[in-house]
Amino acid sequence: MIKICKFICMFMCLLSIGILTTACGGGGGSSTDNNFGYIPTNTINNSNNNVAITSKNVTLNDEVLQQLYELGIIETADKSKLTSINIPSSYIYNNTQCTITAIGDYCFAIKNTENKNISQYVENTALKKITIPNTVTSIGEGAFFDCINLESIELPDSIISIGNEAFSGCTSLEDINIPENILEIAKYLFEDCISLITIELPDGVTNIDDGAFSGCISLENINIPDSVREIGKEVFADCISLIAINLPEGLTNIGEGSFSGCTSLENINIPENIKEIVENLFEDCISLLNIIIPKNVKSIGDGAFSGCSSLENVNIPENVKSIGENAFYNVKSVKYKGIEYHGTANM
Repeated sequence: MIKICKFICMFMCLLSIGILTTACGGGGGSSTDNNFGYIPTNTINNSNNNVAITSKNVTLNDEVLQQLYELGIIETADKSKLTSINIPSSYIYNNTQCTITAIGDYCFAIKNTENKNISQYVENTALKKITIPNTVTSIGEGAFFDCINLESIELPDSIISIGNEAFSGCTSLEDINIPENILEIAKYLFEDCISLITIELPDGVTNIDDGAFSGCISLENINIPDSVREIGKEVFADCISLIAINLPEGLTNIGEGSFSGCTSLENINIPENIKEIVENLFEDCISLLNIIIPKNVKSIGDGAFSGCSSLENVNIPENVKSIGENAFYNVKSVKYKGIEYHGTANM
């Protein structure tokens, strides 16, 4: 009887050892053939059902907004009703972990489906608040075009590019930061942002492109860093609240009409590296009191100072070889090579 009991105990021990060895993937079998499955290094395990989840980067657009709505992350995918959005850095959809790294072209702009003869897009009156995660590195062209009730937005330092017209027509936007890695202020970036009062451009910006701040009628202060080399056409056109601006000495080009219609502008310096005062550069700057034209300037374009009715005692350097039509129309006093011009002479 005792021998029988010992035999049973020994058999049970061997059986237990065999079961444990099998469960741990022993017995010569491959470690990838066990009950736990194999998770590749580029996938993530879903703890709910042990399904392998792939990963990819995505751009926020209509399709992604719909996915976020289906997942309950945002209140609606209808941009005409979406009042606020906290963009997630990532989300899981159809067994794929999606990391949002960009905001797509005209992402929050609303297409005009009724009368396309007027405009391709209509005003987005809904969106007021948005939070952007630091996974985002780019904002596409026209991303927030005509979001007229968007008041403020915090851009993470991860952003390295912002497309043309990205904030154009954001008429309620009062404050915005430009990330440190931005090197170019794109075309019409803040066009007609009529509530924007002040803005700080980061060191490292080299170019301010056409119309970037045109129509910003409330803009009073803007710093232009020493790194800027070019200012495009009509960059500050019709910024009627801009009183003074300091241009960096390294600036080499200023585009046509860049300060035209700046009716409050009283003082501005022209850097020594500028060789041409282009067409309509200061047209209708009716408050401009003084201007020093650098000795390196060789030409003054048509209408450059036309309508600058407060400007007095302008001395034109002898290096100037050409002066365009109406360059100093309605300027009180201009002196060129010892000859003084007054009144409305079409000089």
